[in-house]
Parts: sequence; structure tokens; C-alpha cells
Amino acid sequence: DLSNNSLNGQIPDFLGRFPSLKEL
Repeated sequence: DLSNNSLNGQIPDFLGRFPSLKEL
């Protein structure tokens, strides 16, 4: 899944912007 692969690369940045989501 290419979309999933692309999302994987953005996950660190995503969690960096929303650390609260990491708790969920």
C-alpha cells in the first residue's frame, strides 16, 4: 500500500505535532 508507506514517513512528524495522540 503506497499510501500507507507514505504515511509511515510522516508519523514521526505527526506525533511531534500532536504528542497527546501518542497517549491514545
